[in-house]
Amino acid sequence: RELLPNADVINRGIRGDTSDGVLERLPEVIRRNPRIVVLMIGVNDLYIGLPPSIPDQNIVAIARELRARGIRPLIVSTLYTRDRKINLGVAQINQTVSTWAKRERIRYLDLNEVVAPQHVLLDHFTWDGIHLNVKGYLAWRDRLEPNLVSMTSNNRSD
Repeated sequence: RELLPNADVINRGIRGDTSDGVLERLPEVIRRNPRIVVLMIGVNDLYIGLPPSIPDQNIVAIARELRARGIRPLIVSTLYTRDRKINLGVAQINQTVSTWAKRERIRYLDLNEVVAPQHVLLDHFTWDGIHLNVKGYLAWRDRLEPNLVSMTSNNRSD
C-alpha cells in the first residue's frame, strides 16, 4: 500500500514461498474477488533445487485458474539474482512463461529489463543479491503502476 497508495492492494507474498505454495493458496486469493492478480514467483523453487519446469507449470496453472474465474493475471518476470547458476533457471522460466503469456494474451511484465539488464540483478537494486531493496521496489512500482492503470481502464483480455 505504501508503494501503490492509489490502489486497493493486498500483498500475499510470503518470504521463502514457492510456486507450489502459491498454487495451494490460490483458492484463498480467489475468494477475495480481486480484479487483477500480480504474480511474481519462481526463484525460490530454483533455490530449493527444483527444475525450472515446476515453476513454469505452476505459473501457467495459476494464471489459467485466475482467468477462468474472471480475474486478470499480470505475470511479472522471475527476477534474476546475483547467482549466475540460479539465473540459468530464471532465464528458462522467463522464456517459457513469456512465450506462453504472449500466446494466451496474458499481460507479462519484464522487470528484469530494468533491474537486471545483463541477466544479473544490479547491486543497487538489492540488499542481498536476491531480494529487492527500496530502490528495487521503486523501480518495480514505476513499471507496474502503468500496467495496472491500463488493465483497469480497459476490458481487454490482457
